[in-house]
Order: sequence, then C-alpha cells, then structure tokens
Amino acid sequence: MVVPPRPGVLVFDMDGVLVEVGESYREAIRQTVQHFTGELVSHDLIQDFKNQGGWNNDWLLSHRLIQDHGKTAAYAEVVEYFNQVFMGENGDGLIQRERWLPRPGLLDQLRQLRCRRHSGFRSV
Repeated sequence: MVVPPRPGVLVFDMDGVLVEVGESYREAIRQTVQHFTGELVSHDLIQDFKNQGGWNNDWLLSHRLIQDHGKTAAYAEVVEYFNQVFMGENGDGLIQRERWLPRPGLLDQLRQLRCRRHSGFRSV
C-alpha cells in the first residue's frame, strides 16, 4: 500500500470553525445595514441568508439587505462602512470581539497528525 505524502498545508474555514464571528462579522452586517436603512436586521435573517449558501461575502450580503429594505447605496460605500465598523481605528473595531473556539493546543495536535486516505474523502 502506498502512503500518500503529508500535505504541506491544512486549510480551515475560519468563520464559526476556528473563530466565533457572531459578534464581529455578523454584527458588522447588522450595523452596516442599520447605517444605510435606519433599521437593525435580526441575527436570524442573516443566518437564513447564510444557510441558503452563496452569501459568504458579507459586503454583498449587507448590500443585498440594504436593497431589500428599499434603500440604495453604492456598493463601494457599503464596503467602506463595513470595513470601518469591522476594523475600527487601529484595529479596535468589532474584530476585537472575535474569540478562538478550539481548546489550547489543537493546532499543535493537528500538526502531528498523519494524512490518511478515507473512503469518504478524495483529493481535489
């Protein structure tokens, strides 16, 4: 049996896997929509869009929700405001609310794992 080489990189989707983003990215969506519409959207509404798939880009989702509220805003303005809320001045924005989900030492443990083929997985 040939053992495949160990991968040089292991990639994770950070949002909700390694980092809790409900109070950072999701809140930035809420604050951005509120800025342009005067209305605060619910966490459930945002989650409904996320569950549909195709809404990984939070700028596009913010822009869509603004339009759904009957308002118009230039996409570039939405992006600029979102980034301002998320990053803040000197990194003091909503990004500061993110928290690490895995227990300490998880990444060190993952480094020690060997890549094994499993019948349910395939290389891409």
